[in-house]
Amino acid sequence: MGSNEAGYRWLKNFLGDAFNVIRVPLVPEILHLDCVLSVPRTGLAILCPEAFAEGIPKVLEDFDTISVSLEDASRLAVNGLPVDESHYIMSFNDHNDNEYIREELEKRGISVYPVYFGVHNGQGGSLRCATQALIRRREQ
Repeated sequence: MGSNEAGYRWLKNFLGDAFNVIRVPLVPEILHLDCVLSVPRTGLAILCPEAFAEGIPKVLEDFDTISVSLEDASRLAVNGLPVDESHYIMSFNDHNDNEYIREELEKRGISVYPVYFGVHNGQGGSLRCATQALIRRREQ
């Protein structure tokens, strides 16, 4: 389990009223939210509907969605790296080519950069997990 009720309450308390923290319980087979949800840009989400124990969060209900199976989510197909609203880095390997997600993103005007990622780490991480968080600042 990647998180629990105590973790949700801690984060909500830590961030205070500055952010709306939403509790998102996952099915036991899934470790982290980034394994079943990726938001390449506002209004577009790649997600695995089966992975959300209480259904897809309401905040996503009006989003255009690219749905993947629980099996593909377990293979970390969703664990890509949105660079900005027009560019997305995604992994592929001998077991999962992620062609469906790539095609769906490209239909929506997003350039996809596939990177061969042959072995996931021992904790189940993929490409996004292998990167550090990016702080993006828009030049004025």
